[in-house]
Amino acid sequence: MKKDQDIILKAAQEVAPYQRKPGRDNEEKQIAELVAKGKIVTRDIHKESWYDIIEILRSFIAAS
Repeated sequence: MKKDQDIILKAAQEVAPYQRKPGRDNEEKQIAELVAKGKIVTRDIHKESWYDIIEILRSFIAAS
């Protein structure tokens, strides 16, 4: 069982870069289509703010 898991994990790690590129390319295509339709796309987000929100959410969930 462990050997099978190791094989699957190794395969996933090997294909990850190839899987991510089409995903990124598709995302860029979709963003370009939105911009062409006049939509505003914000790329420069403040990730730290999202991390803070996630911590608040985790605290809320833990308290409930």
